[in-house]
Amino acid sequence: MRLHNRQIKASFWTDTGLIQHLTREQRMFYVGLWQLADDSGCLFDDPFAFKIQLYPGDMDIIPETLQEWRDKLISLKKLIPYEADGKACLYLKNFHKHQTLRSPAGPTVPLPVWVKWIPSETHRRSGKYEVTQPYGDLTVTVATPYGDQPEPEPEPEPEPEVPPIPPAGGDGDGDGNNLDETGEACSTEDVVQFYLNNISPTASPYQIQQLTSWIEDDGMEPGLVMYAMEQALSYDKRNLRYIQAILQRLLSEGITTRAAAEYREAQRKEAKIGAVSGNTEGVPVVTDPEAYLREVEEARARLEEMEAEAGYG
Repeated sequence: MRLHNRQIKASFWTDTGLIQHLTREQRMFYVGLWQLADDSGCLFDDPFAFKIQLYPGDMDIIPETLQEWRDKLISLKKLIPYEADGKACLYLKNFHKHQTLRSPAGPTVPLPVWVKWIPSETHRRSGKYEVTQPYGDLTVTVATPYGDQPEPEPEPEPEPEVPPIPPAGGDGDGDGNNLDETGEACSTEDVVQFYLNNISPTASPYQIQQLTSWIEDDGMEPGLVMYAMEQALSYDKRNLRYIQAILQRLLSEGITTRAAAEYREAQRKEAKIGAVSGNTEGVPVVTDPEAYLREVEEARARLEEMEAEAGYG
């Protein structure tokens, strides 16, 4: 169970139904549960975890207090208790009504029978939740793949696809760790340390959580996050937003590894040089996985020579 960024609508502060029945602390606890819930609107029913996650420094708030507040929300039908896979869970009744989730992530909390996860056919880490109404007079909102927003118009077909990336061993050390720019094994811990050493020595817990979320939730390899930070530094942009923009662009192109990002950049540079020289044949696609990284390095060296000859060095 971890915290997520969630929206608080302006009407929350003047909701008389909440003000009349819940204290200020109980209303803030309600908001805290939004942040603890999965994109499904579900979370484990664990007052001790609520204490650790929401009130780590408030000694006057104990798990028993949070259990009472939880029961109050259940009595108001804001929370729906259920059991799945032998675990006690909670469902936030109006979660999908008030949260706009452009690309919901799959569930980590077992789902109740009235919530169904449908994976996307094109993006393996996103999809949609369908919510039915089998539990009496309670009502919920059916979520689309884009939350409460209308589904956007289909995007145009992307430019040439990135060539297949070699499996573990092509861009790693054989143990699931991919490599940084120096060829050393790169892990999530290395990414965090690099950020602290080079981007923001006083990084907040949110910033650290965002770094790990890109790897754990979005499926990016640590080496790709390292690559984005190196790119930001090359432009003297030492902030999380710039790094995030780089990663979002790469992810939109289906790129989740450093090798793919570097090869895409090599293609872009060679296309640029080809335009200057009049060569419009394009960049050949590497199809031999075993030679992939060698081809990338040779392309990089060749591009440096071409840039120097063309006056770009």
